[in-house]
Amino acid sequence: MHILASVGDNLERFFSLPSQVFVLLLLEGINSYRNYGIRMVQYQYFTNEFGISDTECGSLLGFKATLDVVFGMAGGLAVDAFGVRKTTLFALAMAICGRFLLAFGRTKVQLYTACLFFSPFGEAFLMVGIYKVALYKLTTPRIRPFAFGVQYSTWNFSGALANVVIEGMRHQGDQVWFGMVFTGLRRSVITTWVAVLLAMGLSLFLVQDVDVLHPDDPEKTERETVEGQDCDGAINRGKAIHTVGDGMGSREEQPAQADSEMTAFVGSESTAGDRGAEAAEGGKEGGKVRKNKRGREGQGEDSVGVSLLGHDSEEEALGGWCSGEHALAKLVRWRREAVARFVITPTKPRGTDAMERLRYVRREHGVLAAAGSGMSGLCVELREMLCLRALWRVVVFSVAVFFVCKQWVEMETVLPTFLERSYGELVPTYSIVSLHFWGTSAVSASLPWLPTEPQDTLCPGA
Repeated sequence: MHILASVGDNLERFFSLPSQVFVLLLLEGINSYRNYGIRMVQYQYFTNEFGISDTECGSLLGFKATLDVVFGMAGGLAVDAFGVRKTTLFALAMAICGRFLLAFGRTKVQLYTACLFFSPFGEAFLMVGIYKVALYKLTTPRIRPFAFGVQYSTWNFSGALANVVIEGMRHQGDQVWFGMVFTGLRRSVITTWVAVLLAMGLSLFLVQDVDVLHPDDPEKTERETVEGQDCDGAINRGKAIHTVGDGMGSREEQPAQADSEMTAFVGSESTAGDRGAEAAEGGKEGGKVRKNKRGREGQGEDSVGVSLLGHDSEEEALGGWCSGEHALAKLVRWRREAVARFVITPTKPRGTDAMERLRYVRREHGVLAAAGSGMSGLCVELREMLCLRALWRVVVFSVAVFFVCKQWVEMETVLPTFLERSYGELVPTYSIVSLHFWGTSAVSASLPWLPTEPQDTLCPGA
């Protein structure tokens, strides 16, 4: 019964999230299809379509993997400095060029250019978890484990779908397009290029750098920070009680003005109020910060969204559903009310302030002073990062599972070729490979429903 109640609670919270979350999950699925659409066939695709030997292909893939690791770490720094949107658009632009060369190229020069230049800036940047960072910002603590479970299920589902597409297309006959022969395997790679184009179109119009907060589900760090400060103290990076900027600085509300809005940010008990929304204009560069304020007497921190589909009591909910109003209309109204309770605030990448300071120093003191200031700031950031306990926990865990991860990655590279060369081309190689994708897709979605947290299930005592 506990698991069933957890399932219902997670589903209600998940479907009450802002629409940006679902766009992000779609982008994650497209990114997974792009990744596995070439990753599963790259060994035989490079040897068959570009005419290189097994030894040369192995050397190329090994060098490419090394570059991807190095540039992947650089991509993580880029996300922190420039934000999700700019990093995503840059990486997708490079991936479009690289995937185009792989899909339509015929020469070794084109192959090496795609693998050793465009791939590190495109494929590696996209693999550092850009969308995971965005998903973290778009979810609240209680729903975050379930959202990440759905995200990983989406990733594996798209990987399984990529294998099914490869299996279906690789046995198809060759086709002549624009005077060139395209095999079934090459056409499957072309579909991944189309996927990258689709991801670019969605990201260009829909991906933004924002944070999502909820009055009944606050971030723990915010609660602790506010309890240790005065009411008019600012919380870092746009998560203050209410801070608006004018481009040169910020002005803070007085405690008396902030009292009525404390629940929207620090999660104290809700007070009685109406269902209206309150908008506050401001933010640097004239941006708008939308603030929604709703409260109900008797609702505590255990409720996220609108409980019982927007009703104060079970009787009211059941009576409403039995009335003449259409169920779909009620769902739409419930979701509109639930989303209205979230506070969506634009975030400013850390690199923006740093670049403004460097431009000021260069203008006032010259290029050398600006370079020295930049290096000093970088050293401070590096020192602060190295002092984080969480960083070293991640490092230790990554080293511990390094060989397990390499086993899966290398198996995905060599297993399809091994099966085909050992048992013939008629063996459903990629259907076999897709089995573990379907399994992990189902398991990862079920972990947040367990009585314990997902990290406790996977790594007890962490």
